[in-house]
Amino acid sequence: MSTFLIALAMAAVLTPLVRRVAMQKGWVSHSSRAITPPALMGGVAVLAAVAGALLLSGRASVFAHLWSYWLCVVVMFFMGLVDDLLVLTPRIKLTVQLAVVAVFMVLLSLEGKLIWGLWTPVFSFWLLGITNALNLLDNMDGLAAGVGGIAALGVSLVLFSGESGVSFLSFQNSAASPGVTLLALAGGLAGFLLYNFRPARIYLGDSGSHVLGFSLAALPLYRLVERAGYEPGHMLALPLLLLIPICDTTYVTLSRLRRGVPIFQGGKDHLSHRLVRAGFSETQVALLFYAAAILLVALTWLVLVPKS
Repeated sequence: MSTFLIALAMAAVLTPLVRRVAMQKGWVSHSSRAITPPALMGGVAVLAAVAGALLLSGRASVFAHLWSYWLCVVVMFFMGLVDDLLVLTPRIKLTVQLAVVAVFMVLLSLEGKLIWGLWTPVFSFWLLGITNALNLLDNMDGLAAGVGGIAALGVSLVLFSGESGVSFLSFQNSAASPGVTLLALAGGLAGFLLYNFRPARIYLGDSGSHVLGFSLAALPLYRLVERAGYEPGHMLALPLLLLIPICDTTYVTLSRLRRGVPIFQGGKDHLSHRLVRAGFSETQVALLFYAAAILLVALTWLVLVPKS
């Protein structure tokens, strides 16, 4: 748990520093109607907090154990960073995402953590889909960071529950690396949320949302594909824990396809926006989504974890 707390503290300190630099450089959201537009580059603070927490908590071995993840997530981060600054076309972003997913799948197979077969296209679609789902969910103050942070905690609980000799509060096994990394991510997002909750002073940006989405999709694969102590039901835990971004992305995709609107085009057609139009405030919508995310974690824990 120290990893979570260190990441939280580091993000709480780093986020205002990153915001100050972004404001000085003019790296702000031009889509915001606020008098002082929120800064971008929130992903810089979150990723730095995650890496720093792992080092300070004595978990440096995580970088070697999960080197393929770190390689790919850094590429996703820089692609998002370039998009935040220069605005890449959807085609370029999708091309980079497909390349990163393909490289990650190949690296997993080379490490012996994945055997190519029928699951390969499923895992590839999972990686691509969840990465974009969290990117699309980042459409309202505090939404992606809060829901993503809760989901990261939930996924880490599932990962730890399937490992022998490892508990949520005490990590004795290098195999716990994916769960520990997710704990650090959850802590980093919690610290960042202090400045991202409405009224947001800084946004995750594409750099942050891509790191969040890819991490939630990729890290569990290290444990699940090994089938080490897991029941088939644990495979169902991941879409259950990420049901909110999955439902939002599915709804938006089908709606835009029906209307002939580009899927990756920004818009006010998300589930969160519908709730606002129904009379909820943006703060109430964020809290409602948090409550739903917590309920999904509790449901997953009650249904799946005791069976492991």
